[in-house]
Amino acid sequence: MPWRGATLLTPPEPLIWVRFEVPWRGARPGRYRVMSRARDTAGNVQPRPADVPWNQHGLGYDGHAPLYLTVLPPRTMP
Repeated sequence: MPWRGATLLTPPEPLIWVRFEVPWRGARPGRYRVMSRARDTAGNVQPRPADVPWNQHGLGYDGHAPLYLTVLPPRTMP
């Protein structure tokens, strides 16, 4: 699936995380890998993890990482 735009839930500010949402309808039961990446006001895109050198202490890490989700089938209420 290609990258899609998201709706920002808070105004962007320098050096602060921004909450966002992306509608995802029609997901079928299964395991999914979801990724997000940032784009700054100059148009620079957050680098892929493979493009960021390993940093043992985790300081200054700029890459994005996947989030794994499991969608379960709907359950009926008793």
